[in-house]
Amino acid sequence: FHAGYIESVPREWGPWVGFLLVPVIAVASIREEDGFGSRWPVWVAVGAIFVVNYLRIIFDTDIHAVPAKQLLPVAYSLLLYLGYWFCRQKDLLGIATVLLLFMGHISAMAAALRLLHVPIIESVAWGVLAIACLGLSFFVKDRLIGQSSLAVFGATALKVLLSDLSGASTIARIVGLVVIGAIFYAGGMLYQRQLAKTE
Repeated sequence: FHAGYIESVPREWGPWVGFLLVPVIAVASIREEDGFGSRWPVWVAVGAIFVVNYLRIIFDTDIHAVPAKQLLPVAYSLLLYLGYWFCRQKDLLGIATVLLLFMGHISAMAAALRLLHVPIIESVAWGVLAIACLGLSFFVKDRLIGQSSLAVFGATALKVLLSDLSGASTIARIVGLVVIGAIFYAGGMLYQRQLAKTE
Protein backbone atom coordinates (compact mmCIF):
# COMPACT_ATOMS: atom_id res chain seq x y z
CA PHE A 1 0.00 0.00 0.00
CA HIS A 2 2.65 2.52 1.03
CA ALA A 3 5.28 1.67 -1.58
CA GLY A 4 2.85 0.90 -4.36
CA TYR A 5 0.42 3.79 -3.97
CA ILE A 6 1.66 6.60 -1.71
CA GLU A 7 5.23 6.57 -3.02
CA SER A 8 4.65 5.60 -6.64
CA VAL A 9 1.36 7.17 -7.80
CA PRO A 10 1.44 10.91 -8.65
CA ARG A 11 -1.18 12.80 -6.65
CA GLU A 12 -2.99 14.00 -9.76
CA TRP A 13 -3.51 10.39 -10.89
CA GLY A 14 -4.63 9.13 -7.46
CA PRO A 15 -8.40 9.36 -8.11
CA TRP A 16 -8.16 7.40 -11.35
CA VAL A 17 -5.88 4.78 -9.78
CA GLY A 18 -8.33 4.45 -6.87
CA PHE A 19 -11.14 3.99 -9.37
CA LEU A 20 -9.33 1.31 -11.42
CA LEU A 21 -8.05 -0.68 -8.46
CA VAL A 22 -11.53 -1.73 -7.35
CA PRO A 23 -12.59 -3.66 -10.50
CA VAL A 24 -9.09 -5.13 -10.92
CA ILE A 25 -9.00 -6.51 -7.36
CA ALA A 26 -12.67 -7.57 -7.62
CA VAL A 27 -11.97 -9.68 -10.71
CA ALA A 28 -8.89 -11.19 -9.06
CA SER A 29 -10.90 -12.01 -5.92
CA ILE A 30 -13.75 -13.61 -7.86
CA ARG A 31 -11.28 -15.99 -9.53
CA GLU A 32 -10.01 -17.23 -6.17
CA GLU A 33 -11.66 -20.32 -4.72
CA ASP A 34 -12.54 -18.62 -1.43
CA GLY A 35 -13.60 -15.41 -3.14
CA PHE A 36 -12.95 -12.34 -1.02
CA GLY A 37 -11.99 -14.24 2.12
CA SER A 38 -8.21 -14.49 1.83
CA ARG A 39 -7.86 -11.07 0.24
CA TRP A 40 -9.35 -8.97 3.02
CA PRO A 41 -6.05 -7.14 3.77
CA VAL A 42 -5.84 -6.12 0.10
CA TRP A 43 -9.45 -4.93 0.21
CA VAL A 44 -8.72 -2.83 3.32
CA ALA A 45 -5.90 -1.08 1.46
CA VAL A 46 -7.93 -0.65 -1.74
CA GLY A 47 -10.93 0.55 0.27
CA ALA A 48 -8.76 3.17 2.02
CA ILE A 49 -7.42 4.40 -1.32
CA PHE A 50 -10.91 4.52 -2.80
CA VAL A 51 -12.49 6.37 0.15
CA VAL A 52 -9.70 8.97 0.34
CA ASN A 53 -10.06 9.76 -3.35
CA TYR A 54 -13.86 9.65 -3.14
CA LEU A 55 -13.75 12.35 -0.45
CA ARG A 56 -11.34 14.40 -2.56
CA ILE A 57 -13.83 14.29 -5.42
CA ILE A 58 -16.96 15.00 -3.37
CA PHE A 59 -15.40 17.98 -1.57
CA ASP A 60 -13.46 19.12 -4.66
CA THR A 61 -10.21 19.06 -2.69
CA ASP A 62 -6.83 19.06 -4.40
CA ILE A 63 -8.12 17.69 -7.73
CA HIS A 64 -7.50 20.75 -9.92
CA ALA A 65 -4.61 18.99 -11.69
CA VAL A 66 -6.41 15.64 -12.14
CA PRO A 67 -7.00 14.77 -15.82
CA ALA A 68 -10.70 14.75 -16.82
CA LYS A 69 -11.68 15.67 -13.27
CA GLN A 70 -15.27 16.51 -14.33
CA LEU A 71 -15.83 12.86 -15.22
CA LEU A 72 -14.62 11.51 -11.87
CA PRO A 73 -17.95 11.85 -9.98
CA VAL A 74 -19.75 10.11 -12.84
CA ALA A 75 -17.20 7.26 -12.92
CA TYR A 76 -17.26 6.82 -9.13
CA SER A 77 -21.07 6.83 -8.98
CA LEU A 78 -21.33 4.19 -11.71
CA LEU A 79 -18.74 2.03 -9.94
CA LEU A 80 -20.55 2.36 -6.61
CA TYR A 81 -23.91 1.49 -8.18
CA LEU A 82 -22.32 -1.53 -9.86
CA GLY A 83 -20.76 -2.53 -6.54
CA TYR A 84 -24.14 -2.24 -4.82
CA TRP A 85 -25.82 -4.40 -7.48
CA PHE A 86 -23.07 -7.02 -7.37
CA CYS A 87 -23.05 -7.21 -3.56
CA ARG A 88 -26.86 -7.52 -3.46
CA GLN A 89 -26.78 -10.31 -6.05
CA LYS A 90 -24.03 -12.21 -4.21
CA ASP A 91 -25.35 -11.37 -0.72
CA LEU A 92 -22.06 -9.74 0.28
CA LEU A 93 -21.43 -7.06 2.93
CA GLY A 94 -24.96 -7.35 4.36
CA ILE A 95 -26.37 -4.01 5.46
CA ALA A 96 -23.15 -2.28 4.39
CA THR A 97 -24.41 -2.42 0.79
CA VAL A 98 -26.68 0.50 1.77
CA LEU A 99 -23.53 2.58 2.19
CA LEU A 100 -22.48 1.81 -1.38
CA LEU A 101 -25.89 2.91 -2.66
CA PHE A 102 -25.88 6.22 -0.79
CA MET A 103 -22.27 6.92 -1.72
CA GLY A 104 -23.31 6.38 -5.34
CA HIS A 105 -26.16 8.86 -4.95
CA ILE A 106 -23.87 11.48 -3.42
CA SER A 107 -21.34 11.03 -6.21
CA ALA A 108 -24.07 11.30 -8.87
CA MET A 109 -25.35 14.49 -7.25
CA ALA A 110 -21.81 15.88 -7.16
CA ALA A 111 -21.51 15.05 -10.87
CA ALA A 112 -24.54 17.26 -11.57
CA LEU A 113 -22.90 20.12 -9.67
CA ARG A 114 -19.61 19.74 -11.56
CA LEU A 115 -21.13 19.41 -15.03
CA LEU A 116 -24.22 21.65 -15.12
CA HIS A 117 -23.26 24.86 -13.27
CA VAL A 118 -26.84 26.24 -13.26
CA PRO A 119 -28.42 25.84 -9.79
CA ILE A 120 -32.00 25.11 -10.87
CA ILE A 121 -30.83 22.70 -13.60
CA GLU A 122 -28.68 20.91 -11.02
CA SER A 123 -31.75 20.49 -8.82
CA VAL A 124 -33.77 19.17 -11.74
CA ALA A 125 -31.01 16.62 -12.38
CA TRP A 126 -31.17 15.56 -8.72
CA GLY A 127 -34.94 15.16 -9.00
CA VAL A 128 -34.56 13.10 -12.17
CA LEU A 129 -32.05 10.89 -10.32
CA ALA A 130 -34.60 10.31 -7.55
CA ILE A 131 -37.33 9.41 -10.06
CA ALA A 132 -34.90 7.11 -11.90
CA CYS A 133 -34.23 5.31 -8.62
CA LEU A 134 -37.95 4.82 -8.05
CA GLY A 135 -38.45 3.53 -11.59
CA LEU A 136 -35.48 1.20 -11.30
CA SER A 137 -36.78 -0.14 -8.00
CA PHE A 138 -39.94 -1.30 -9.82
CA PHE A 139 -37.95 -2.84 -12.65
CA VAL A 140 -35.47 -4.82 -10.52
CA LYS A 141 -37.85 -5.27 -7.56
CA ASP A 142 -35.44 -3.70 -5.08
CA ARG A 143 -37.34 -1.74 -2.46
CA LEU A 144 -34.16 -0.30 -0.94
CA ILE A 145 -33.38 1.64 -4.12
CA GLY A 146 -36.87 3.17 -4.02
CA GLN A 147 -36.52 4.10 -0.36
CA SER A 148 -33.12 5.68 -0.97
CA SER A 149 -34.74 8.04 -3.46
CA LEU A 150 -36.44 9.81 -0.53
CA ALA A 151 -33.03 11.07 0.62
CA VAL A 152 -32.35 12.45 -2.86
CA PHE A 153 -35.78 14.11 -2.94
CA GLY A 154 -35.10 15.63 0.49
CA ALA A 155 -31.71 16.97 -0.55
CA THR A 156 -33.26 18.42 -3.71
CA ALA A 157 -35.98 20.20 -1.75
CA LEU A 158 -33.44 21.70 0.66
CA LYS A 159 -31.22 22.84 -2.20
CA VAL A 160 -34.12 24.52 -4.00
CA LEU A 161 -35.45 26.28 -0.90
CA LEU A 162 -32.16 27.32 0.68
CA SER A 163 -29.97 27.99 -2.35
CA ASP A 164 -31.52 28.02 -5.81
CA LEU A 165 -34.29 30.54 -5.20
CA SER A 166 -32.22 33.11 -3.31
CA GLY A 167 -30.46 34.70 -6.29
CA ALA A 168 -32.79 33.74 -9.13
CA SER A 169 -35.00 36.09 -11.13
CA THR A 170 -38.78 35.95 -10.76
CA ILE A 171 -39.29 34.02 -14.01
CA ALA A 172 -36.51 31.56 -13.14
CA ARG A 173 -38.10 31.01 -9.72
CA ILE A 174 -41.52 30.30 -11.22
CA VAL A 175 -40.19 27.94 -13.89
CA GLY A 176 -37.92 26.22 -11.41
CA LEU A 177 -40.66 25.68 -8.86
CA VAL A 178 -43.05 24.35 -11.51
CA VAL A 179 -40.45 21.86 -12.79
CA ILE A 180 -39.39 20.76 -9.30
CA GLY A 181 -43.04 20.50 -8.25
CA ALA A 182 -43.80 18.27 -11.24
CA ILE A 183 -40.82 16.06 -10.39
CA PHE A 184 -41.91 15.76 -6.76
CA TYR A 185 -45.48 15.00 -7.79
CA ALA A 186 -44.34 12.25 -10.17
CA GLY A 187 -42.01 10.90 -7.51
CA GLY A 188 -44.81 10.86 -4.93
CA MET A 189 -47.09 8.93 -7.27
CA LEU A 190 -44.38 6.38 -8.04
CA TYR A 191 -43.59 5.95 -4.35
CA GLN A 192 -47.26 5.41 -3.50
CA ARG A 193 -47.44 2.73 -6.19
CA GLN A 194 -44.38 1.07 -4.70
CA LEU A 195 -45.95 1.08 -1.24
CA ALA A 196 -49.19 -0.35 -2.65
CA LYS A 197 -47.29 -3.19 -4.31
CA THR A 198 -45.46 -4.15 -1.12
CA GLU A 199 -48.55 -4.13 1.11
